[in-house]
Parts: sequence; structure tokens; C-alpha cells
Amino acid sequence: MGHHCMLETGFEVYILMRQLSDRIHSFAARMAPTDSDPVVHVTRGIAFVGSTRATYAEAFAFFTKHCRRIEIVRDGNLERFYFAEPPMCQHLTVRTRNNVKWGVSRESSMKKTRDFFSRNEELLEEMRHQQWLQALFHKTKLTRLNSAGNVWKRISFILAVVINVLILSCYQESIGGVSGTLPAFCGT
Repeated sequence: MGHHCMLETGFEVYILMRQLSDRIHSFAARMAPTDSDPVVHVTRGIAFVGSTRATYAEAFAFFTKHCRRIEIVRDGNLERFYFAEPPMCQHLTVRTRNNVKWGVSRESSMKKTRDFFSRNEELLEEMRHQQWLQALFHKTKLTRLNSAGNVWKRISFILAVVINVLILSCYQESIGGVSGTLPAFCGT
């Protein structure tokens, strides 16, 4: 059985367990991991590499992290649908998530759905691009440079301030038609 097939089966079992816990509340308590759970084989696929042994708690945490739910009200009943989050969705930026979350038209459920699906191609393109960038950075060992984004922002800000101070210290306006002289450290 391949890694993908085992991962898919794991998601199906987890989704079944979640659906049962939604309907049978006592099942939810039994589903939660405890310290006495045995070690089981799981194949890690999305965020992990290879096949290793993991505890039930680790497997449960993995599937909880990568499984999503939507809720739909149909005929006055709330229905929950669970699904595995595609790995590409992890590459959607926080800014885009917030734009979708707060920018979707909420005038009616029909307009909300239509507006959400009209953004579909743009979101997919961004996720593909971010996934490609991450693969490129990972392949070329530039991950450390990319992960230090805030450091690079600070460095660029400090350099911009230094350049502006140098420009201001070297600039002298001519007074009364006579040009001023430049300080010695600015050159002639």
C-alpha cells in the first residue's frame, strides 16, 4: 500500500470518527488520545517525510491539523462536512486569507457563494506560486534567508536611513547664488 493511499485512508477514518463524534457525544470523549494509547504505524505525508512509528496522539494531532470542516444550513438543519485540506492550501498567505475572509460580499448567501467562487482562479494561482517559491527556496537551500524576513526588513530600513543621512549631510544649498562647499568626507 503506497504512502498516498495510506494517508487517504487515515483521513477517511478520521473523518468518520469526527462524524460519529458529532452525532454520538460520548464517542467524542473516547476518540481523544490518552497516555495509555498503543503505538501505531502512520505514514506522514503532508508535513512529514517517510514512514515512521508514531503514537495515536501524534496521528490524531496530524489529522486534526490537516482536516477542515464546513457547515451548511440546509432545510433548517446544520450539516457538517469534513475534508482533507489539500497541501497546496498551506501556501495561501495570511493577507490573502484576510482579504477573502473580510472582502467577500455578505449581502446574501447566493452573492457570498458567487463572490467566493469568482476569486477561485486568483487564489489557486497564488497558492501554486507560493508552493513553487517554497520548493525553489528549499531546493536551493535559501530557506534560512527566506525565513528571516523580518531581519531583512530591518536591515533594509537601517540601510535606507544611513543612505538618507549621508545624502543629507553631503547636500548643501547655495545661499545668495554662491554654491556651498561639500564636507571633506563627501568628495569634491
